Amino acid sequence: QVANSHHLQIVITDRCNLACAGCLKSDPLHRPTNRNMSLEDFESVLLKLRPDLVTLIGEGDPLLHRDIAAFLRTLQQRGVRSFLATNLSVGDSALFEALADAGLEGARVTLSHSDRQRHRAIKGRDIFEEVLARLALFRAARDSRTPRRPRLQLEFWIDSSSFHEIEG
Repeated sequence: QVANSHHLQIVITDRCNLACAGCLKSDPLHRPTNRNMSLEDFESVLLKLRPDLVTLIGEGDPLLHRDIAAFLRTLQQRGVRSFLATNLSVGDSALFEALADAGLEGARVTLSHSDRQRHRAIKGRDIFEEVLARLALFRAARDSRTPRRPRLQLEFWIDSSSFHEIEG
């Protein structure tokens, strides 16, 4: 048993639909096996470790797990705060409504870069506009609720090739 296991990051899938620069999943030796954690295994982890906060992550994207809303409902029923990390390469208004209804407290969206061409170079696909459109749908799902949840955070990469773009 892990003492004081308050915040867990749980990998619920290794499914990925991108080929991000620098990611091990882009290497043929580390390709995803398309495995999903079962809800039964997830519940077992929660029973054993009793976290206060869980961030759903993937060795890919947790939104590719077809049962993600069920995972969130399980957390909500147990009084566990829930977050997720996503590249937002998938999803529609129905999914985002379901996530909000299931009690999702926050989502960290890895946009990687604010420039479309640089985003494509990092992600391996030209999905920048699609991600922005999904972000607007996610915001609409959030804004239709009181309190406004989930909280949405954007994450950008800063490296030696983009450091000069920071003003100030």
